[in-house]
Amino acid sequence: MSNDDTVCAISTPKGSGAIAIVRISGTSVKSIIKKFLNRSKISERRIYTGFFKYNDNIIDKVNYVYFKGPRSYTGEDLLEIYCHGSISVQNKLLDILVSNGINIANPGEFTLRAILNNKMTLIEGEAINQLINNRSEKLITKLNEHINGGFSQKIENIREGLVEVKALVEAGIDFSDNDEISDELLLKSKNNLRNINIQIKKLINSFDIGKMLLDGYHIAIIGKPNVGKSSLLNIILRKERAIVTEYAGTTRDVLKEEVNIEGYDAFLYDTAGLHKTEDFIEKLGIEKVKELLKDADCVIFMFDLSTPLEKGELKLLRSLQRGKKDLFLFLNKKDIKRFDYSELENYALKYIYYGSVKKNIGIDKLFKGIALVLNEKMADQGIMLFSKRQKALLTKANRTLKEIEKCDIIKETEIAAFLLNDLMEFLDQLIGKSKKIDIKDYIFKNFCIGK
Repeated sequence: MSNDDTVCAISTPKGSGAIAIVRISGTSVKSIIKKFLNRSKISERRIYTGFFKYNDNIIDKVNYVYFKGPRSYTGEDLLEIYCHGSISVQNKLLDILVSNGINIANPGEFTLRAILNNKMTLIEGEAINQLINNRSEKLITKLNEHINGGFSQKIENIREGLVEVKALVEAGIDFSDNDEISDELLLKSKNNLRNINIQIKKLINSFDIGKMLLDGYHIAIIGKPNVGKSSLLNIILRKERAIVTEYAGTTRDVLKEEVNIEGYDAFLYDTAGLHKTEDFIEKLGIEKVKELLKDADCVIFMFDLSTPLEKGELKLLRSLQRGKKDLFLFLNKKDIKRFDYSELENYALKYIYYGSVKKNIGIDKLFKGIALVLNEKMADQGIMLFSKRQKALLTKANRTLKEIEKCDIIKETEIAAFLLNDLMEFLDQLIGKSKKIDIKDYIFKNFCIGK
């Protein structure tokens, strides 16, 4: 039965469970069905139940579905076997297949075959991998726009627009003796390029938000010692994650915890209190906070209403306002308020909340405010970028467009045509149609086994 083009893998997560899926793709699929499942004739896309046997021994009672190529995920004959989720059963099935000449699939090989067989574009393949690893409910719809071809179609439309520009340039050459027609064609091609560039720039600008939401929204909780940072973290997590005492400097390292904020994946960082200290370990913790602030997407700056507002706090607040991070102020210990913090009203702060961590007052409002900001970020976005590869190629396309716009398209026809070809090449690389990129290396490096 040995056939080098047929591959197999377990498509369900590692470990035991109720059911596991073994996926097989390639020309040997029908031979496998006949030999191990004892079925000579089989209809596609129908669930069968039977025994997976080897050397007359029953390995497992399974369900299985046959997908005839090209009407399958990979575009090839494909078999999915639904076995019991015992690790020993899964491994036994794979061992039998491998011993009969079926290769173990590389990570992402089923998706690679789908791309090579024109079942999907590289953009759609990337989105499948991103959806598998995505932890944010809010991104499901956006990622499915990619999977269902929305982004690929947008790139195809842009490419068609470039083909039209190229045709206009060539027509301009044909009518170069007629200034009126030549100028009209030049103007039309310039307008088309301008519109294309607007679309590309909008896509590039969506990357920072897309990547942030895909990787998780990073929130640093900062403030002076004993302001209530660790208590806030513990309340949100509903467990004692951070040690809380009346003594300053209890938190000496950065504590990181993952949370869900109304469907958005986020990471909370409880940090060391910011103040002057001679304690070496505490100093290291404070240095880590400063590093964290460079990378955080959002800052919850906590204040203690039971102590005076300090100049150092105001200095840090001004510094944070100059940055581009989402900034939320939480004025804690409202229940024992003693000092006046009205000076903060001079800072034109949009998100400021009064509450008490100890009595769980104002925390829901704080996090509803954070969710509102995230919703606003999403609201104005159409198709979004989630991949550095996509951003890099569109940035090159944007640069090339700027060079074309500088050209006198009619007088520098050859230069314009050369640049237009470069531009279309970048778009071809984006969707995986270019022969200049090795899709195999990209897929194997970034995907999981069984997909």
